[in-house]
Amino acid sequence: MSNNNNLEVSLLTPEEADRYMRIRHGAFKSDINKVFYLNAPQSEPAQSSLDIFTASVIDGIKNKGIIFTKCVDKSTSTIIAGSRWTYHKPSDPTATTRTPQDLDNDYTTPDPYPESNLEVWNAFFDLFHATKREVMGLKRFWKLDTLVTDPAHHRRGAGRLLLEEGLRRVDEEGVECYLESSQVGRPLYEKFGFEPVKDISLDLRRWGGDEEIVWTIMRRPAKGQA
Repeated sequence: MSNNNNLEVSLLTPEEADRYMRIRHGAFKSDINKVFYLNAPQSEPAQSSLDIFTASVIDGIKNKGIIFTKCVDKSTSTIIAGSRWTYHKPSDPTATTRTPQDLDNDYTTPDPYPESNLEVWNAFFDLFHATKREVMGLKRFWKLDTLVTDPAHHRRGAGRLLLEEGLRRVDEEGVECYLESSQVGRPLYEKFGFEPVKDISLDLRRWGGDEEIVWTIMRRPAKGQA
């Protein structure tokens, strides 16, 4: 796959799921962790919850067709960034659009962690699922679920390389790409042709949290579209 100087992008293996988990956990301290682990002190989950997440990554790679990619610093053989991509397509391979049943299969809410506030958990997934339905409807599309870099390796171009590789796959399919961006990540996505659609938010103060978290819904037109 892609490489640039000392950085190289390739597929994540099941054996590397724990490293991906740790990078993701560190990158999401300011937003997603506060949603998922609201009932934990400082939004820090127990190792058992992190193990559950790691197991879900392994299952996604082995059994669910989820694409996880990694960016490795070749000088140290260390994974410094990762991404997660899902392809939302018709269950019938001969169809060009998805069905309402496909939507129901796509947008299922996973089980919460022991540290989760159940109301917050459901509010988060209800918000994200409803927005995807509203914006993408029955279209086929790739979704960039996660793009994370180890904070110690910011500004080295790892996120850009992961995006380039993922979007190459998106363009091969000739479909749109969808994501929910943090306010920090939005400028990078705009450089790659993503267009803001709307902002959505979850006010954690309703459940004893200390802030409202805002995401920007972004969509990248299919290659060749105006």
